Amino acid sequence: MESMSSMYHRARPMTKAAALTFPGVLGRYIASGKQFLGNAYTSARNYAKNNPLTVAGAGLGLLGGTWLGNKAYEAQIPQVRALPRLEQRPMIDPYYQN
Repeated sequence: MESMSSMYHRARPMTKAAALTFPGVLGRYIASGKQFLGNAYTSARNYAKNNPLTVAGAGLGLLGGTWLGNKAYEAQIPQVRALPRLEQRPMIDPYYQN
């Protein structure tokens, strides 16, 4: 701030106390978030290490359920070739044609 020589900054100097308190508060929130996410990641990793068959079974179940759900969804929507061909008539009846 000492190198700024504009009249605006001379008339309205920034206080250092206001600039230092905000990063401190923000840093506390970031640290608590890191701790929360770090604990969740560590517990999930430890569970996967201790129960590999359970984790593999859950993964296969999710994959199989996704595949079956996709098949069921596709079965509800008819293919374009399977749709009936509708007779197309003009919107205005051509009474003038014989």
